[in-house]
Amino acid sequence: MLRTSTDLNAAEVALAYKSLWPVDRAFRETKQTLDVRPLYHHRDDTTVGHLVGCFLALRLELDFQRRLDAVEIDCFWPDLMCDLDHVKAVEVTLDGRRYKLCTELRRHAAAAFAAAGVRPPRVVEAIPDYTNAVANAMAHP
Repeated sequence: MLRTSTDLNAAEVALAYKSLWPVDRAFRETKQTLDVRPLYHHRDDTTVGHLVGCFLALRLELDFQRRLDAVEIDCFWPDLMCDLDHVKAVEVTLDGRRYKLCTELRRHAAAAFAAAGVRPPRVVEAIPDYTNAVANAMAHP
């Protein structure tokens, strides 16, 4: 039984209610993927902040899903999040030069970077030393 204050007829109300399932699914999967536990807010501003954050996360997920659909990448959202969670980087210094080392991308991660329009991280990348350039720029304005 559904109750509403709109002027929609019963069929339109039922259809609108049934169309909410993607939102319910997205919140459920997002909470599982992010391992969200209950949060208890005691002030209005923190409650509003939490709701805005949740809405923004949902909006980003929907936009990203559209991008994945546009390039015909079909994967289960939690699996994709797991693939992206395995993307790690560490900074190392070798012979006085700094490098960023990144894990290789698993399964759908590379396609996700491409769908988002973001260059995937290189496995090994030299980190430029800007300290001398900044010091020279400050010394000679």
